[in-house]
This record gives sequence, structure tokens and C-alpha cells, in this order.
Amino acid sequence: MISGACVVPALLNAFTSYLSARVAGRASTDWSTVVFAGAIWLCFGFITPIPYVLARRYPLRSVGIKRFLQAHLSGALLLCFLWTSLGVSMALLLNRKPAFESLPRYSASWILLNLPWSIFLYFAVLGSIYAFTYYREAREREAQQAQLTAQLAEARLGALRMQLNPHFLFNRFAQPTICCSLPTDN
Repeated sequence: MISGACVVPALLNAFTSYLSARVAGRASTDWSTVVFAGAIWLCFGFITPIPYVLARRYPLRSVGIKRFLQAHLSGALLLCFLWTSLGVSMALLLNRKPAFESLPRYSASWILLNLPWSIFLYFAVLGSIYAFTYYREAREREAQQAQLTAQLAEARLGALRMQLNPHFLFNRFAQPTICCSLPTDN
């Protein structure tokens, strides 16, 4: 769902790129810029399973906080590296890399530019995953509590029935039975 949600910023970023070309008064739109602006967010959507997998493997608990932080900081850096690599690769395919800049320097500038943004997005996605997980767990607990409450009410009702049933049974069977015996001739 989070990966699919990246379509929205992809479309908005592409549309913004298109509009900025129009507002700048350029006669023609640089479609490689528009495609790049949208595709970079689709690349982010492609790699969003990283925080999801790490969130499942390293849940937020008070025990093991050091491992939690190590895992998620590593995940954030991995996300940054992958997103940057995909962005640089796409820039090369669309001929967006400046000719005067070397590939290592261009990649390093992308990493430095993406690092704060990638870490922020990683932890925003991670927070969303945990919020959804805790919400779902709370709903499950509420459903279990409602089920236990219903079972308790049923048990109380059963206990009341058991208390009443012997009384009615006693009244029904305890009444004196008049038995008529016919005199027999002996």
C-alpha cells in the first residue's frame, strides 16, 4: 500500500515539473525532466519494502533498543543508497548528468543531497508501519475483549440457569404422587 501511495507524489512532482517549464516561459517542455521528476518517486515506491521488512524483523520494544536503532539506521542508509543509485541510473538513461561532471562526483553529490531526505522518509514510512501495526493489534485486543465479555455473560447466564433448573426440577418431581392401588383379592 505504501509503495502504491508513491504514485501520488510521482504524479504531483511530474506535474509540478511540467508547470514550472510553462511558467518559466519555455516554448517546449523538457519531457525527460518531467519523466525523471515522476519516476524518481516511483523508484522510491519500489524500495519501500525495506522499512516494512525491517519493521517486522525488529519491532519497537523497550528490550533490544540498540539492535532496533542499528537495524533501522542501516536500513535508512540502504534506502538512501538504493534510491540514489536508481536516480543516478535514471539520470544517465535520460542524459540528465552534466557532461562536465564525473560519475563518482555526480553520485556523491546525489547521495549528500538525498541523505537527509531519505532518512526522513525512511523513518516516516517506518512510523506509519508501526502506527498501523499497533492500531491493528489494538483492534484485535478490543475484539478479543468483546468476545471474552460475551463469553463471561454467557457463562453467568448459564450459572443462573443451573441455579434455577434444580429448583424447577425439584418442584416438578417432588410433588407427592398419589398412587391408586386397586384392592386385590387374596
